[in-house]
Amino acid sequence: TGLDINDTLKYWYNRYPWKGKSLDEVRNNLERTFIRLVKQKGKPCGGAETILNLFKSKGWRIGLASSSTIDIIQCSMDKLALTQYFDVMHSSQYEIAGKPHPAVYQATARKLGVNPCECIAFEDSYRGVEAAHAAGMIVVAVPDTHITDNRSFDLATITISSLIEFDDEKLAQIAGYACKQ
Repeated sequence: TGLDINDTLKYWYNRYPWKGKSLDEVRNNLERTFIRLVKQKGKPCGGAETILNLFKSKGWRIGLASSSTIDIIQCSMDKLALTQYFDVMHSSQYEIAGKPHPAVYQATARKLGVNPCECIAFEDSYRGVEAAHAAGMIVVAVPDTHITDNRSFDLATITISSLIEFDDEKLAQIAGYACKQ
């Protein structure tokens, strides 16, 4: 969870080496399949639009820092009709390493024109929490129920079980954490 496609493929290849297809062929097939499934079945997380509206209503810039490829990001945003909320969408495919390396978060903050320690990162993976924390960001963990026991979630500023839980009260709770690097 939270790895970019190249790291994911290396992970599985090291455990169950396949024969007859190159890494590029497998990656391209996986990406095409994922895009097809997003188009067919993609649904936003509960509270996604509400939280995006919360930040837009405050005049805040919003960035997306993802381990997914830019094609998957764009397909997902189009399917979910969320593109208009984001000022910047950036993929770790353009960075030296994917999550848990902080590069994708640092680059996204740069593109937004803000200091990473002034950013709030919402993360559903422990590798993403590690990356955002290493970038110096405030981290709100929203872990899937099957991975909540990973110790990396302890790095998060706060943990919530759903985006629906995040509101002005939670925002006030984390506001004091900004730029305390």
